[in-house]
Amino acid sequence: MRVFVDTNVYIDYILEKEPFFQAAASVFSYAADGIIEIYVSTLTFTTANFICVDRFKMNRDVMAMKVRGHKDFLSVEPITQDDVYQAYI
Repeated sequence: MRVFVDTNVYIDYILEKEPFFQAAASVFSYAADGIIEIYVSTLTFTTANFICVDRFKMNRDVMAMKVRGHKDFLSVEPITQDDVYQAYI
C-alpha cells in the first residue's frame, strides 16, 4: 500500500510531538518494516527543516541524522506546476 505522509505528520514524527507522535511513529514503523510505502513531497523537507530547526530550535545535526535515517524507506515525490493546477480541476 502506498501512503502519502502530510508535512504535519512528518514534523510531528521528527519532533516527537505528542499527542500525535505515536500515530506518526506507527506509520513510519510500518514503512521501515516494508508493510507500506510512504511518500512525501519535496516541499516537506524544506518546511520541516524550517519548523524543526528555526522555530523549535532543533540542532541541525540532529535534524540531518533523523532525515538520513528515513532514506531507506521514505520516497520523495516531486510536485510540479501541473500537479498544483491539476489539484484544482
